[in-house]
Amino acid sequence: MEEAPPDGPFPPLPSADLTDPAADRAESPETAVIEAAVIEEAAEPLRPTQPDERVTLIDVLRGLALFGIIAANMRGFAAR
Repeated sequence: MEEAPPDGPFPPLPSADLTDPAADRAESPETAVIEAAVIEEAAEPLRPTQPDERVTLIDVLRGLALFGIIAANMRGFAAR
């Protein structure tokens, strides 16, 4: 039988450069403004979907899916 090379059966992986890519780029005023705008946009509170934003077809499909789940589990509900 042949012995495996000291590194094992697979070739060694190349070393990964773990430096922060953000530290390599220079901060520009435009980048700071864009980052601030993204942070402000993300801070908007969550609220319910308005009726005019809903898609009726998706609501119908969701209802049919829930009905199918209930129908498939009815035997288990009736078990004694």
